[in-house]
Amino acid sequence: MENLWLVLRWAVVARPQRGGRDLPEEFTFKTFSDWIRHALEEELERTWEIEMNGTGVPEAYAPAAG
Repeated sequence: MENLWLVLRWAVVARPQRGGRDLPEEFTFKTFSDWIRHALEEELERTWEIEMNGTGVPEAYAPAAG
């Protein structure tokens, strides 16, 4: 995914100029990843539901759990 971001950043988003390209600082990998994640969640109507085991944290671990 990072390679795709690099190609998009260089070939599509960056503006050509004498001596190289003007790479946009605001089009970060995190921005790209968030955009992809949002599009996928919207398209797939993804909900993050995880079935719990119903027992919780054992008493021996309670002090570490807070």
